[in-house]
Amino acid sequence: MNNLINFFYRFHSFFLFTFLEVAAVYMMVNYNEFHNRVYVNSANVVSGYFTERYSGFSDYLKLRTINDSLANAYNEYLNRNPNAYYDHKVDSKIVEDTLYQKRYNYISAKVIGNSIDRPNNILTLNRGSQHGIEKDAGILCNGSIAGIVLKTSKNYSVAMSLLHRDIRVNAKFKNKGYFGSLVWKGTDPRVMTLENIPRHARVALGDTIVTNNYSDIFPANIMIGTVVEQDINSGDSYYNIDVQLNTNFNNIEYVNVVEYLMRDERLELETSVGREGVVD
Repeated sequence: MNNLINFFYRFHSFFLFTFLEVAAVYMMVNYNEFHNRVYVNSANVVSGYFTERYSGFSDYLKLRTINDSLANAYNEYLNRNPNAYYDHKVDSKIVEDTLYQKRYNYISAKVIGNSIDRPNNILTLNRGSQHGIEKDAGILCNGSIAGIVLKTSKNYSVAMSLLHRDIRVNAKFKNKGYFGSLVWKGTDPRVMTLENIPRHARVALGDTIVTNNYSDIFPANIMIGTVVEQDINSGDSYYNIDVQLNTNFNNIEYVNVVEYLMRDERLELETSVGREGVVD
């Protein structure tokens, strides 16, 4: 208590000066019309400035919720898209089954781990086996392919992104029908190489590359990218084609995992025939 009294006694002049200053300003503002108007205008400016900053900060905090909502809405759109269904319609009156059967299911996920500067880059997702994600499931980002699931745990998945030297994607020209394999050479994170396109094919810069219908991982006609460079050496049978990816791995955040509901049936049938075309 003595210390508090000594403190006030020591600085009593400062406190008295401060009190008189505040009192003077109060009387000047309240009993002088000009100064009162200046004070009110200044207070409104300062108050508006901080209100605007607070509103902007509050909106920033809401972005995560907004992004989650948009991702879920897009995933719902994919699940309702006709491409997610198998067409059972045939020219026969004896078919009494429904015309369409769900072929693909889409699961929304968030990327919580990503690399682009390694020879074999991976994505980590915040969804796993309990959410329906399985090994070898395809991954889409904003309507373009992004990777393939390698392994899952209960709540997480690890996938190789397109920037992985072991990845092979069945791809084709959107309007020309030529198809080949898309691979990554381990250099530019925005460019992959399309292989096995024969020299008689008509290839032009800007051609659109999409997935073909041979894949058991991705639906057909999913966007991959566009041709940015093509050439063919004398005596070669195939083009050298660079494809600029539509997916930007520098800012990938939300993805949709493709669950191919008919994969087991297809693989079982193909395995029963065997590589040599002989029925097991």
